[in-house]
Amino acid sequence: YDLAIDVRRAFFVLSEEEQILVGLSVFGGYCSQEIGEMMKLNPNTVRSKRSRALRKMESVLDGYREHMMR
Repeated sequence: YDLAIDVRRAFFVLSEEEQILVGLSVFGGYCSQEIGEMMKLNPNTVRSKRSRALRKMESVLDGYREHMMR
């Protein structure tokens, strides 16, 4: 349960565009090509932006883990 709350918090750290990309990809199951068509972006751009967004979420989650271990 705590992890779900932390993931939600990490998700809302993202910009609106990053939230859309991650949402469509991770939760919606859309591929980069489909997301690119929806958002008028190159599929390579979608992949790089999604990767950066997921790394940002990972960093936030790592921060929560470090805080909880203190």
